[in-house]
Amino acid sequence: MRQWENAGQDEGPLLRGVPLAEAENWLKQRPDELSQAEEGFIQQSLALGDRDRLKDYLVTNPEEKKKLNLHPSE
Repeated sequence: MRQWENAGQDEGPLLRGVPLAEAENWLKQRPDELSQAEEGFIQQSLALGDRDRLKDYLVTNPEEKKKLNLHPSE
């Protein structure tokens, strides 16, 4: 998290994979034990994961991209 803060909240240091799944479970099970900064870090990591999954889906399903009327570079 410190790397993320020091990098101006760049996406590079955000959590992915197993560490993200563990953090998400922590957020759901023990939200009162997290600081606002920690919660924000996890939320941003989850949002990145959502965006990545959507991009992967649209790459493998180009007809869906057309339905959404997105430009090819998006």
